[in-house]
Amino acid sequence: MVARRDPPPLSSSNRSRFVVEEGLLYKETLSGGHQEDWPPQRQLVVPVKYRVKLLSLAHDHPSGHAGVNRTKGHLGKSFHWEGMGKDVSAYVRSCEVCQRVGKPQDQVKAPLQPLPIIEVPFQRVAVDILGPFPKKTPRGKQYVLTVMDFATRWPEAVALSNARAKSVSQALADIFARVGWPSEILTDSGANFLAGTMKSLWEAHGVNHLVATPYHHQTNGLVEKFNGTLGAMVHKFVNEHSSDWDLVLQQLLFIYRAVPHPSLGFSPFELIYGHEVKGPLQLVKQQWEGVTSSPGTNILDFVTNLQNTVKDFLALARENLQDAQQERKAWYDKHARERSFRVGDQVMVLKALQATKMEASWQGPFMVRERLGAVNYLLAFPDPTLKPKVYHVNSLKPFCSREFKVIRFTAQQRDDTEWPEEVYYEGKSKGGVEEVSFSIALGRKQRQEIQELCTSFATMFSATPGRTEQACRSIDTGDAHPIRAQPYEMTPQAKTVIEREIQDMLQMGVIRPSKSAWASPVFLVPKPDGEIRFCVDYRKLNAVTCPQNYPIPRTDELLEKLGRAQFISTLDLTKGYWQVPLDDPAKERSAFITHVGLYEFNVLPFGLRNAPAIFQRLVNNLLDGFGEFAVAYLSNVAIFSDSWAEHLGHLQAVFQRIREAGLTVQAKKCQIGLNRVTYLGHQVGQGTINPLRAKVNAIQNWPVPKSKKQVQSFLGLAGYYRRFVPHYSQIATPLTDLTRKNQPNEVQWTEKCQRAFNQLKAALMSDPVLRAPDFDQPFVVSTDASERGIGAVLMQEGPDQQFHPVVFLSKKLSERESHWSVLEKECYAVVYALE
Repeated sequence: MVARRDPPPLSSSNRSRFVVEEGLLYKETLSGGHQEDWPPQRQLVVPVKYRVKLLSLAHDHPSGHAGVNRTKGHLGKSFHWEGMGKDVSAYVRSCEVCQRVGKPQDQVKAPLQPLPIIEVPFQRVAVDILGPFPKKTPRGKQYVLTVMDFATRWPEAVALSNARAKSVSQALADIFARVGWPSEILTDSGANFLAGTMKSLWEAHGVNHLVATPYHHQTNGLVEKFNGTLGAMVHKFVNEHSSDWDLVLQQLLFIYRAVPHPSLGFSPFELIYGHEVKGPLQLVKQQWEGVTSSPGTNILDFVTNLQNTVKDFLALARENLQDAQQERKAWYDKHARERSFRVGDQVMVLKALQATKMEASWQGPFMVRERLGAVNYLLAFPDPTLKPKVYHVNSLKPFCSREFKVIRFTAQQRDDTEWPEEVYYEGKSKGGVEEVSFSIALGRKQRQEIQELCTSFATMFSATPGRTEQACRSIDTGDAHPIRAQPYEMTPQAKTVIEREIQDMLQMGVIRPSKSAWASPVFLVPKPDGEIRFCVDYRKLNAVTCPQNYPIPRTDELLEKLGRAQFISTLDLTKGYWQVPLDDPAKERSAFITHVGLYEFNVLPFGLRNAPAIFQRLVNNLLDGFGEFAVAYLSNVAIFSDSWAEHLGHLQAVFQRIREAGLTVQAKKCQIGLNRVTYLGHQVGQGTINPLRAKVNAIQNWPVPKSKKQVQSFLGLAGYYRRFVPHYSQIATPLTDLTRKNQPNEVQWTEKCQRAFNQLKAALMSDPVLRAPDFDQPFVVSTDASERGIGAVLMQEGPDQQFHPVVFLSKKLSERESHWSVLEKECYAVVYALE
């Protein structure tokens, strides 16, 4: 760009200009309050390729993740480009850290959805549990079961010793024996209301059980509001008198029933009995007025008058409630706006509880799986062991992914200076080196060294899969005839996702249109990062594919190698399998069918038999000779070192191998230079190994299994961390017995099963820690034996002169082995541990 003549001077009529000095383009601006002789603000105009880096420096660490205005002000003091404000806004809005921490105003309310007006008393009731209270009464009462009628706001309350399902069901049966069984009961999702005992109770009496939206108490707001009122009354009574609140509970209910409800205009007594009841205040009034009892009335006339009175009261109450709902909705909706999400959208979920204000307020992102009604959404979690959950729209906000669109603008001509006609900003994330995560514990020099190293291998970091020539996959089906299946039925939303995935794969060259005689159907599953994985059901093809045997590394052996390292880096090969090409016959066999046509893979797809073995052989060859500082489990590569200088050398060696192989690495999934990393479901580093908290939480939230398959699923996840649980086999024996071939598919859940279920959960929730083994130091083995199993613990002495566990071992004894003597079992435990 060459200026034909000097730009015009700044003045009140020309407050900005562009100038070129020493090959750099500047924008000079005369700010609003400045005089013409004041020095103007000078902003360096930034080329496209440096803008994302500047945005990161201006907003991310160490700039403190400021908001849009502060980030814009921080950046605008020194730099300029057309559309910078929009880019800053998009960058800040898509910052994952800011979205997780959030602000109070992030929770935007949707318009109020009034509850349906119920006209028949006790047709629908709300039920909840209040408590536990700090101290038990002398009769052992610590909870209160509360019931509220939707039509009349008539409350019921029963003091309970515990909140278990059996006690709750008995109390409800006593209440409904007096007022009649309702058609609908609304409760929260507490375990005591969802237990099998309660389900049987509802079915036996024809009750439709409604469950409130989790973490949205307004769904059951009627009884929640009553709980607050009753709880305050009980608290005041205890402070003023004694802890015998359970003896006066009915008197407190009398007071509540006698007061007109603000929404209905009548008291619950009037709506049920058709007249005011005589209480202390009415007695005083009658005594002062000298009112005597009215003469008797014919029973038929009394019943007729009572029916008419109650009918009139309920009609008036309905009108009053409608007016109250409209008034509240108008007030509530002043600060609300219509909000909705589509199936497949990524959303953040508001945390129900926060330990501190510094803790992140939002979790996610998670995928919207289904819309339920006007304001509820079913969300799918990345962890397949977690069941989808329902959330209210007020607990959700959209997740903004970091994806910038191309901004195009035309620069204005100013005098005779030549300017470029079009400037393009290509800020869309392509998985480049700028997305690599470095340890915040690194010093300035260390950070500079690792950034320079990564930059020198910038072509290796890409969201687009590479294509290696070091492996080529074939599919040997022998003499099998082609297998052709029909596409699975899909929802319109799922079809849209499939169409988008196909277009993306076509653009990347991963697939191509096919005329193959083979065809397998496709399906979608959520990925751990919240995205959708496009999968092909190759089960029929796999059944006729000849197997290839190649060992997959043991997880515990890999963790032991990493455990004692001081610096660890992890790499994730971009869509690992897709970097391995297929030969032509294999491409035909990989064909898949969808509602938009038949396609075949050019690369190794997920789900094929032998794919893990093929890929593991590739990465093992890739790291050949690097076993002292690098390991790989399929696409997950880890580099570990004892010093920073060694770590730089090890990283460079691995990077060089990856680049030479034509492979690429997903930058946003890389962790560089950390002391502790997340690897294969564990936290590992600096001499210790811990189970991953997210996986442990999944175990903690696991519902009671009802089928043999569900028991096997639980044992599969819990067994992955069995090395952290002393006597795992003995504890799990009641559960493993349920999975025997002679056991029914619908399990018989006993107290022993529940005890084992709870013990395994408790053992993993106790934050177990294992020491990484030091093979240059001696080990100590301790063994034990019981009636049904044996156990052992491998230990090493630490710097604190204490013995720390390295691994726990356990084994369930067979029927024959369980009859051995104690001495034989003890000896067997020693032999098993040493082997």
